[in-house]
Amino acid sequence: MRKIGVFLCAGGLLALAGCSTSPQTQSTALAVSGVVGGSATMLTLNGQVLDLSSAKVTLNGEDASAAAVRAGMEISGSGIEDNGKVKVRDLEVRYRAQGQADQVDLAGKFVVVAGLKAFVTDKTLIFQENADGTETALTLADLAAGDYLKVAGIPRPQDPDDAILATRLERESEGDPSRVELMVPIRNLDQTAKTFSYGLKIYTVDYSKAEVRGTLVEGSIVRFKGAQSGTTITALRVRATQGKEKPGVPDGTRIELQGLVGNLNPTAQTFQVEGLTVDYSAATVIGTLANGIEVEVKGTLSGTTVKAIRVKVTTQDDEEPGNAELEGTIANFNATAKTFTVNGVTVSVNDQTVYQQDKVGGQSLVEENKGKHLTAQEFWGSDRTGQRVEVKGVPSSSTALLARKIELK
Repeated sequence: MRKIGVFLCAGGLLALAGCSTSPQTQSTALAVSGVVGGSATMLTLNGQVLDLSSAKVTLNGEDASAAAVRAGMEISGSGIEDNGKVKVRDLEVRYRAQGQADQVDLAGKFVVVAGLKAFVTDKTLIFQENADGTETALTLADLAAGDYLKVAGIPRPQDPDDAILATRLERESEGDPSRVELMVPIRNLDQTAKTFSYGLKIYTVDYSKAEVRGTLVEGSIVRFKGAQSGTTITALRVRATQGKEKPGVPDGTRIELQGLVGNLNPTAQTFQVEGLTVDYSAATVIGTLANGIEVEVKGTLSGTTVKAIRVKVTTQDDEEPGNAELEGTIANFNATAKTFTVNGVTVSVNDQTVYQQDKVGGQSLVEENKGKHLTAQEFWGSDRTGQRVEVKGVPSSSTALLARKIELK
C-alpha cells in the first residue's frame, strides 16, 4: 500500500485542509497531490477513496481516461471531499521518466532509465503492460537493460544524483525506443549552447530547436520530451514547472501530508517534505526521525512552514503493496455480522485481522503503549459507532474492504 502525498483545500499542493463546508452537501473543495494507493478496485490517497467517475484526466499533459490512474502513480488535481471520499474534478497523472533502461542493478536495488536513477523497494509496484490492456506483475529480476520502462515516483531529498524513489515501474513494447520523456531538475545549464544535463549526467539535452515554455534556471524542475541518439537527447519540447512554491491557501489551513524527510535539523526541530518546512517543536513524534525516511505529518500551514501537531514515522507494517487504507468515523457498526462502514466503504474482518488502539477514554496512551493490541472480543464487545479509526486491508470492490489491521484513534 502506497500513500505518499497529501490533500489541500481551496487549491494548491500538499494538504487536506479544514475549509468551510456546505451544510446541504457536507462537501469541501480541495486539491490533491501525492501517490495513489490501493488497487484497481479501490484507489486511495492518504486513506481517502478516490471517486474518478466524473474526473477530467490528463497523462503527462495529454488527455486521458480514468483508466490511466493506477496504484503507485503520482497525481495532482482538484475536486471535493464528500463524506470521507474525494470526488475528483480534474487530475494530472505523471511519470518521472520514460525511456530505455541503461542499467538494472539487483544488488543495489535500482534501475537507471534514460539517465535517471530510480531506487526500488518492496513497496514498488512493477508490471508488464500487455497489448490487450492487461498487466502482469513482475519483479526487479525480470527487468533488463534495454527494456523500455515508465517510472512513477518521488524525489529523494538531497540525493547527489537527483535520484527518485520508484513507486511504480511499467515495462512495455515501444515502437520508437529512442523516445524519452523526463521530469527532472536541470543541471549544468548552458544558455549560450542551449544545453543542459540531469540525473547521472549521462546525457546532454540539446534544446536549441525545442519549444520552450517558462524560464530555465539551474536546479529548476523541467519536463521535456525528445529523441535519444548516443549520449545526446534532442528535445522537442521543454516546460519549466512551478517547483517548490508555497501552496496557494491562507495561513492557518489544516494540513496532512506524507513524504520523505530532508534537511532534518534536530536542534531547530525542523525538516523538509516536498519543499515545505515542517516545524515539529510542538508535535507528538511517533518513531525516530532521520533523513530519507517516510513520515506522516498533521498540522497547520504558516507561509511555507507546517506547524506540526503530530509526526509519525511510517513503518513497513504500515504499508503493503496493493493494499488500501481508510481513515474516518465508524458507522453501521454490526457486532453480529462483524462489519462496519468507514467513508461509505464496508469493512469486514477475518481471524487474521489485528485490532489496536492508541487512546483510552479519549486520552492518548503513553508512548510505550501506543498501538496496544485488543482482542477481537474486546473490539466487538463495545459499540464503536462514532469512533475514529484507521483501517488497512485488501479491497474486494470499490465499496468493500477486508481489514488486515484496525486501529482505534
